[in-house]
Amino acid sequence: MLMKFHLIVICAALLMFAFAAQPALAAGKVKFGGNLDRPTSTKDADEKESPDAKDEPPVPEEPEDEEEEEPPEFMDEELEGDSFILVLDKSGSMAWSFPSCGFPVSDRNGNTIPSPNRWQATQSETANCLNAMTEEDTFDIITYATQVFICFSSLKVANPGNKGTAIGWIYNQNAVGATNSYDGLKAAYLNYGQFDTCLFMSDGEPNTALSIGCPSMGCASWIGARIISDMRGWMGRQIALYAGHKLFVIQVSGSPMSFMVNLGALPNAEFSLK
Repeated sequence: MLMKFHLIVICAALLMFAFAAQPALAAGKVKFGGNLDRPTSTKDADEKESPDAKDEPPVPEEPEDEEEEEPPEFMDEELEGDSFILVLDKSGSMAWSFPSCGFPVSDRNGNTIPSPNRWQATQSETANCLNAMTEEDTFDIITYATQVFICFSSLKVANPGNKGTAIGWIYNQNAVGATNSYDGLKAAYLNYGQFDTCLFMSDGEPNTALSIGCPSMGCASWIGARIISDMRGWMGRQIALYAGHKLFVIQVSGSPMSFMVNLGALPNAEFSLK
């Protein structure tokens, strides 16, 4: 009898415990079979071990290197600087063949000229040179034969409008007349302020200088020496304004001529034969 009484008491106690523990079990507050404080997932463990992990600043990505813009070129010569004056020979001999050109060029309408003459190659190279300039550049173009012709008479920003005007201007000119290199260079070096680069292109020795009283073809024997002498002073003033001033002297076709070689031997000048 006493044993039965004890069993009844034990069963009653178990029932009371189960009834009292039911809300805690439902809420998940009581766990069996392990450490009650142990995290239940790997994520919980990581957060507990590194409480400040989410506060760490992101590692910045290294910026990609920007591609450097290619400088404008004229007949494969890279022109340095960002302000340019092109002085181009359009005398009658520029209409002669240009066998050393070695490549076709395009006219103003995009048509291919398989064997261009010297002036056609010059027109195409001028258009390509201008198209390679950016709006950070400025430019002007001077052409010379017996007389001198200037596109703008001041340095213009190389935006699409100005480049288009200059390209149309150069394609509207023909090769005819004498070779007035003196007045072409004089216009470049005395009519502008500081500029970085002068490109001087010709196919022959100078023979005319109207501004100093030499008529067409009348001073071929001495005008070259006069140009070299005066250019020393003209270039000297530009170099005083900007030590990096550069003169590119390009001769198209033929053997090197003494005037062109001597001009390219001046300080900050460079000669090349095409």
